[in-house]
Amino acid sequence: AGGLEVTPATFDARLHYETDAQYWPNAWPNPRYDSNLFWEKWYWQNIEAGRPAFLTTAYAPGVDQAQPSRLRMRAWGVTDVFFRKSFGITDHYLDVTFNGQAFPRRNWNGLWAQTYDTTLVGLVSPTNTLSLRVPDITDPNPDFDAQRVDVSALAWFDLFYARRFEPVADALAFDSPAAGGSYLYRIGPFSTGLAAPPRVFDVTDPLAPIEILGGAFVNDTLTFLRV
Repeated sequence: AGGLEVTPATFDARLHYETDAQYWPNAWPNPRYDSNLFWEKWYWQNIEAGRPAFLTTAYAPGVDQAQPSRLRMRAWGVTDVFFRKSFGITDHYLDVTFNGQAFPRRNWNGLWAQTYDTTLVGLVSPTNTLSLRVPDITDPNPDFDAQRVDVSALAWFDLFYARRFEPVADALAFDSPAAGGSYLYRIGPFSTGLAAPPRVFDVTDPLAPIEILGGAFVNDTLTFLRV
């Protein structure tokens, strides 16, 4: 190292959580309304009015909670009641919380998507809980209320955060800054007593990875220079 290189403490991480478990093909991004959303047909979990909240846990290893982090999530209404509802009543209502922080209740009509996107310092934790619940709304018209069905479905969510250079299961993947430059990376801790030091590969071209040599592995920490 020549002394002019930068030693980053974190890198930009994105974790995508999605499970294609349930098929709801009718909720679609109608191009007549200039929608450019992807047409989701498969969903993780449907959430029905009056049923318990759907909870899922997401892990964010190495998160630096002193820096801003971001949650992005998309859910869709997958049922509608057309005109069988009283004035002021909508097809869908959805309550969402993330790590106990409640978002304002949303309500909307039709087979449309709702995107949640927020950034806060400390939003993402090492262990995170996302909760979605459809409240049981009563239509004042008994005939309409008897026909009321409100089902939304979770499509996916993303976590964006500043991640420390801490490997999981003795492996770590990250992007170097796009602007280039000289960087001294310190990655660790790795497991104690590894039979061989960790190896580093530049996979900018995944079909032709390049091994980066010349690193030092001391006290379960790997240090290498990338220019």
